[in-house]
Amino acid sequence: MSAPRAIRFPRSLALQIAKSSRHSRIAGAFGEALLLYSLSKRGYEVCSLDHTGIDLLAYHPKSRRRLGISVKCRTRVPGSETEGVYIRAKEFRLIENACRAYAARPFLGIVLDRHRQIEAHLVSLAKAIKVNRRAKTLLNFKVGAKQIRRYRAAPDYFGLVLSYSGFDDERS
Repeated sequence: MSAPRAIRFPRSLALQIAKSSRHSRIAGAFGEALLLYSLSKRGYEVCSLDHTGIDLLAYHPKSRRRLGISVKCRTRVPGSETEGVYIRAKEFRLIENACRAYAARPFLGIVLDRHRQIEAHLVSLAKAIKVNRRAKTLLNFKVGAKQIRRYRAAPDYFGLVLSYSGFDDERS
């Protein structure tokens, strides 16, 4: 039996992203799964929730920390890699209410798929607001190098970077 052949896409597709009609839902599920896996690997008991305000609940038995995490996952096309992630101000109340119900600290899990790199940033809601100065109607969670350095300075920050290439990169 011969080995399966890799599917090769035309080079023109390598430079463009044509998102499917369900891409937002799929990206959100991916972001949640990535954070579930990463936190589990670090000793957290973590589960996915269907609760208004938060998507994940994580508990670390040794530190007794409980986190309520609202996950936002975005795919950035070439030219938009440095765009922030916008979160409506009314979502903060929902996140805080859900965390109160579970006696958890409110956190944001931001997952970005940028050109050949996937980043995950887990930061407290308080730190995200402090770094980005929440506006009246929304928060722009900025993802530039300066802001990421400020998130990383927080003792409860967790970050992850995955680099990848596609089959089409083999010809480059």
